Amino acid sequence: MGAPLKICVGNNTLATFAGSELWTYTLVAELQRTGHSVTAFSPDLGAIASKLEMIGTRCTADVHTVPNDCDVIICNHHDITTALHRRLPHVPIIAVVHGISHRDPHTGEILPEHPVTDFEVDQYVAVSEEVQTLLRDSYNIDAVVLRNFFDLSRFTWTPAPVEAAPRNILINCNYSRPQDEHVKVIREVAAHYGAQLRTIGANFQEVGWAVEDAIRGSDVVVGMGRSVLEGFCMGKLALVHGRWGTGGVVTEQTYDVLKLTNFSGRNSYGRCASADEIVGLIDEAIGHRQSDWQRGSIEKNHDVRTAATTLVQRAQDLSARR
Repeated sequence: MGAPLKICVGNNTLATFAGSELWTYTLVAELQRTGHSVTAFSPDLGAIASKLEMIGTRCTADVHTVPNDCDVIICNHHDITTALHRRLPHVPIIAVVHGISHRDPHTGEILPEHPVTDFEVDQYVAVSEEVQTLLRDSYNIDAVVLRNFFDLSRFTWTPAPVEAAPRNILINCNYSRPQDEHVKVIREVAAHYGAQLRTIGANFQEVGWAVEDAIRGSDVVVGMGRSVLEGFCMGKLALVHGRWGTGGVVTEQTYDVLKLTNFSGRNSYGRCASADEIVGLIDEAIGHRQSDWQRGSIEKNHDVRTAATTLVQRAQDLSARR
């Protein structure tokens, strides 16, 4: 595996419990657990930075205090990549692109997920084939795919009991709002089953760090991207459904399609299924539970230990080459 590395991990913000922030925390915690020295950089420190400091990570909002002797930079977002390159131009960069929105459609403004094109990044990483293809076709950038990963000792395997109908349904999403049509549909689904519906996220009940506690008591988890995969990792029936449309339940038959768009629902091309259609999807999935496949898929594709090893190996290769 080689000697431990000195690594700077950067993100736009370390203040909220959202997608790339949680991605950053999960990676940094695993890197530290395996003996690497990590500095976390973000101009916006907060809740995630506090959690990182509790496990011994040095966090800084001042790019000039990032150590000179870093072996590699692993970062998210356009401005963070640019700032860290300016600070440490001699250090190889692994830049991760999480989304497909690269410019504001009205103003043309560069958005955080826009790749850097005015200098060479040593390795681009995409969270899905959709992002990988966009980078290649629009920017002539070759990226490798590394799917969203999770600490499986935190999101533990606690599948719902095999029952004829779900008793507890959870919407886990930072983007949905109570009045959204796709939320109203899930209310109808819950009413059909006589199930309790709980909604968590930025526009609902805030649960802070303890999202796994809310998931543990649920039979069905509804969401997009990391939020729906959190439920999937815990053995729940995971329904991809939200602002991009209804992707469907994550099963052995649908996984290879849903992964292409990072479990966002964009495979539906914007179509939101009706309550009756979603009830049909849930009933079919309950009738054909695939626990062995689900657990194997999680361990193969979404374990932070595997992802961190992949990134470290690439970082060591790039550092040696420099």
